[in-house]
Amino acid sequence: MEEFQSFNEFNRIRPAESSDEHTLLFENVGPGRYKVRVSSPRGYAASIESGGADLLHQPLVVGLGGGTPPIEITMRDDGAEVSGTVEETKDPRANSQPGDPNRPFRFAYLLPLGDSVLEDPPVTQFQGDSFTLQQVPPGTYLVLVYPDAPADLPYGDDAAIEALKSKGQIIQVEAAQKISVKVKMITEGEGE
Repeated sequence: MEEFQSFNEFNRIRPAESSDEHTLLFENVGPGRYKVRVSSPRGYAASIESGGADLLHQPLVVGLGGGTPPIEITMRDDGAEVSGTVEETKDPRANSQPGDPNRPFRFAYLLPLGDSVLEDPPVTQFQGDSFTLQQVPPGTYLVLVYPDAPADLPYGDDAAIEALKSKGQIIQVEAAQKISVKVKMITEGEGE
């Protein structure tokens, strides 16, 4: 969480000797506070723990000597599916036919609210007026749709997200749930 060198200087990852195929060893980790990030194309990290610390909500603290209790990660593949429809828009390009190369791309984001924890918010790029996000971890989210990818999405900024709540749709999803929402697109100048 503090400044550190490039990844190549930072550490090396290798399978731990005499252990199962799901155990990795991080070498040469210096003392400090670290945010543990887990990504998988097939699911989400339901829990990340080390020595009783909930690493979804707290940093991993590595002391001098670099020894820490093992990091235990529980992966799940029962995420929710969020489908959305964009309500009317004044963009004339949006009324073009499917497959038309001039049809604009749009971006749908799910920003976690409250205790919902995600390192990177789910996002999808789509054409037309509908989108689908799969493997969304259980939690509460603010669904936002932009005509272009925002340069500085206010992820983690509670005050900025509070200001955006009226521009999107708040949803709560459970494991394996399928949910549909209607969202208005944030027009230029509204998402700032």
